[in-house]
Amino acid sequence: MKIRDFFVLLILIFAIFAIYNKNMEELNDSTVNEADNSAQKVYEPVKYNLNTEINIPVNAPVPSSYKTKAEVYNLRKNAVENSIFKNSDYEPSEAVFGQIEDGKPWISMNACEIDGHSHTDGVSEESRFILNPTVLVAIICDFGKRYCEDGKPLIHLMPISIKYLEPKKEIIVTYNKLNRYTLNNNTYYQLNGLNARDFGYKYVYIDKEKTTYDLIFINEKNIGNEVVEFKNYIHAGGSCGISGGCNNGSPNQPMLNFENSHQWGTPYKQYREIYIKLWKNMPKSPYDEADINERIIIINA
Repeated sequence: MKIRDFFVLLILIFAIFAIYNKNMEELNDSTVNEADNSAQKVYEPVKYNLNTEINIPVNAPVPSSYKTKAEVYNLRKNAVENSIFKNSDYEPSEAVFGQIEDGKPWISMNACEIDGHSHTDGVSEESRFILNPTVLVAIICDFGKRYCEDGKPLIHLMPISIKYLEPKKEIIVTYNKLNRYTLNNNTYYQLNGLNARDFGYKYVYIDKEKTTYDLIFINEKNIGNEVVEFKNYIHAGGSCGISGGCNNGSPNQPMLNFENSHQWGTPYKQYREIYIKLWKNMPKSPYDEADINERIIIINA
């Protein structure tokens, strides 16, 4: 081979290699961008063009045990269709709902244990959130099984009303009461952001200047002194005590746990409120204007 031919061949090899690298970089960039777009997809509230409160129906929980994932997704999509986040392109977030498994039992709203495992018959606790998507942040008690009489639970945490104030971008979720005093019971309540994370509002902070409920947090670092990222999702886990596991919510997020310091039955003067700020992206400061807000009102606080 002549020297000139050798150099021509060498140049061709380098050219082919350069084109290959460029194509691979473009492919990788495209893949990353698609993943980023999927992870950051945010659903905006519907425009009502009204200056009044929009009343959203509170949907009762339903049985979910042994349903297929597709059936649960259909329930979710129908609920979203009748929420303030109605969107023809809506799909349940893979990060939030993707680990649901077909044909599994779901932990019941009746949190009392039977023979060492959770009830899975009757209405399912996670359906409270699945069927009420406008409630971006809900209050839950993870220790309901400790408060049972004759196999019946004493704690039922369901909102009694849901409203939306479009001009202020405020969701108003009202509960009757938190009926369990927790300061001496080694229990706690938690803020659940399953819906917030699904719709893309995964960063949260409690504005204590607008909050009138005396929140006592479990952790020194908490949602009341720094912005927290919701991690909520549903998966098949073993906490129900049943072989093969049950579909249930996870994880425990200590920065969202708080005590209920009011003893039900003692005098109170007025309802109490928790004011929550939510963002699509991590804000520079917790004092930044929120993308959407939620006011949790407890009437008998």
